[in-house]
Amino acid sequence: MTGKRMAMQEYLEADGISASGLNLVHRSPAHYMADKLGVKKDTDALIFGGMFHTLALEPELFDVEYGVLPEGIDKRTTIGKQAFANWQIENNGKSAIKKEDFDKAQGMAASLRAHTRANSALNGGHAERSVFFHLECSAHGPTLCKSRFDYVTPNGLIVDLKTTTDARPDAFSRDCWKYGYHRKAAFYMSAYKAEFKEKAKGFLFVAIEKDAPYAVSVFLADEGMIDQGEREYMIDLNTYAECIQSNIWPSYPDEVMAIQLPRWAQDDGMMSG
Repeated sequence: MTGKRMAMQEYLEADGISASGLNLVHRSPAHYMADKLGVKKDTDALIFGGMFHTLALEPELFDVEYGVLPEGIDKRTTIGKQAFANWQIENNGKSAIKKEDFDKAQGMAASLRAHTRANSALNGGHAERSVFFHLECSAHGPTLCKSRFDYVTPNGLIVDLKTTTDARPDAFSRDCWKYGYHRKAAFYMSAYKAEFKEKAKGFLFVAIEKDAPYAVSVFLADEGMIDQGEREYMIDLNTYAECIQSNIWPSYPDEVMAIQLPRWAQDDGMMSG
């Protein structure tokens, strides 16, 4: 399995709905369209995430794509602005990385390599491969989709590298629900099968904390998680297809809705004291 190696920007600009796009549709089609039509800006978090992925998955490309800024450059001053301009000339086309961010990413990458299971999952396979495929959608027929795998092992495991504030099982399972990781996992499993005509062996999360000691946990998505993720992303895919047909991209319901406290915050009518 190789997939297609392409630059991230090329992938982002290519046609097809991605798991990230469907995650926006899950919130509302209007949020998806606002993101699609909006001016994309590289935030510090996005730059850091991309840089860390490169260090962890394709370290040989780091010096090609990134440059570490010398310490002490203050772009608020005339001297600092000139120093940064000179650095840009010397590092034409590279993304600028702060030294402290580079040091943190290096520490995180070292922690991954020191973790037996994570290191094994991220060796011998293929990193950052993109695939384009069609999924049958009841509202629109075959719908063009795309996925970019962080890593695929030689035996067909899909590996997704996730940074988090807490890599313990209970905390990371909440991340999975909050950020829709279960839908992404199911979508990627479908992408693998559509592109390569066989079922992936499974979906592996490698979760690493963003602060020292950069603790790592490795999780295998269970069958129930994948099944629920597939049910949910298919609803979103049909919604997306319907919006394409109608060219109407609605936001939240135009009605008054009842609201209650989250189930965990309700006291079941009990009074203390």
